Amino acid sequence: MHSEDSYGSRYGPELDVVAPGVNIPTTAVNNSYNTTFGNTSAAAPQVSALAALLLSVNSNLSWHELRDIIRNTADKVHKNDPYIYTDGRNDEVGYGRINAKRALAPYSHVSVTITGLSFISTPQTITLTANVSNGTPPYSYQWYQEWTCGGGFGPLRPCNSWTPVGTNNSVLNFYVSANSAFKVHVTDARGDTITSPLDYVSVGSSSLAAAHDSNSIEQQKNNSIIPSHFVLQPNYPNPFNPTTTIRFGLPERSPVKLVIYNIAGQRVATLVDRAMSAGYHQVQWNGKNRNGQQAASGVYIYRLTAGKQQFVKKMLLVW
Repeated sequence: MHSEDSYGSRYGPELDVVAPGVNIPTTAVNNSYNTTFGNTSAAAPQVSALAALLLSVNSNLSWHELRDIIRNTADKVHKNDPYIYTDGRNDEVGYGRINAKRALAPYSHVSVTITGLSFISTPQTITLTANVSNGTPPYSYQWYQEWTCGGGFGPLRPCNSWTPVGTNNSVLNFYVSANSAFKVHVTDARGDTITSPLDYVSVGSSSLAAAHDSNSIEQQKNNSIIPSHFVLQPNYPNPFNPTTTIRFGLPERSPVKLVIYNIAGQRVATLVDRAMSAGYHQVQWNGKNRNGQQAASGVYIYRLTAGKQQFVKKMLLVW
């Protein structure tokens, strides 16, 4: 193994993988601080740490199984173009740059979200897709649908019980004739099971139509019900992975700002920043920061500023 950006210490057929290893800050002798530490000495601990993480979730892995996992999940990075891997490797970067998330994915809990239309003007057949990440394929799917009735705060209340509507397919085609809610159960090859967040489809009414941006899905629910005061509800689910829903109520039209911060007080994402009408609202956060990158596991703060009111609550993102 060697540094991703410098191959002075190792180069050739003996090279397995690379890891970041240039200008790594570290302590040094005489109580000093070294900001130029690098090369194989800096890269090797990262590869060793990945091997330790793999062993922490599967202590039965042999050394050659560890080697193959790290090799096979490495990113095929390159410094030269065109860049050719022969039999999966190259003398400059071996099998590529280590990717801990990909290496550990089979041992991570399966997660799923639903994408598809949230508003249709007339009854019609819609297509919903279950987007699965992590876990161990193959996956099995069980879709459910229920008709919904008008509600107030939070998800619409069911009119009927959940009905199975599709099995063993990540895509559901379903004729929607009235406001509906959908969910999907996904089970991976290890038996790990997850249920998606509810997905609502509104027919002929814009009051449930969803407005999307890169980090949130916003829904306004039944504006005929107006709260008597500003309110911020706990997010659900909490802990969550990867999506959670934040619900709040406004007694009057107000400028609203809903911001996610990490525990250090740094802004991670802004979900809402505009005037909103009186009523109940909910916003989903997909766990990504303002640059579209996945946020790390940990405690996050969400702050709602509505008019002259401010509310703060905590939530936990786990991977």
